[in-house]
Amino acid sequence: MLFQEICKQIVWYLDFPPETASGTAATLALWAMFTYVYPAWRAVPYLAVGGPLGSGKSRVFEVLSRICFRPLQSSNMTAPSLFRTLHDSGGTLLLDEAERLRDGSPEAGELRSILLSGYKAGS
Repeated sequence: MLFQEICKQIVWYLDFPPETASGTAATLALWAMFTYVYPAWRAVPYLAVGGPLGSGKSRVFEVLSRICFRPLQSSNMTAPSLFRTLHDSGGTLLLDEAERLRDGSPEAGELRSILLSGYKAGS
């Protein structure tokens, strides 16, 4: 079964605490599979990956970039560029270093605006 194979690969490439490994792998696998069928839904969930420095967040993005639909990895894309790229070709945004979205700069505000409206169909 595809879902089980994806879970196995996620556990192979990422190191999770044993008590959470299967649930975390299942969540990542389901979310990755969902990226292929998101147009069928009115709204889509965002996946937030958090943790301290060196906890493997970027590695999670590397693994997801191998299994998600049209992955677009970014850590410093401008709002207009993000909008044009996703509008023209669709895909899955993997936004690393998203902490910068919390600052009060106009650029961060533009990105937040796109993300806050972009999870709904037609937005």
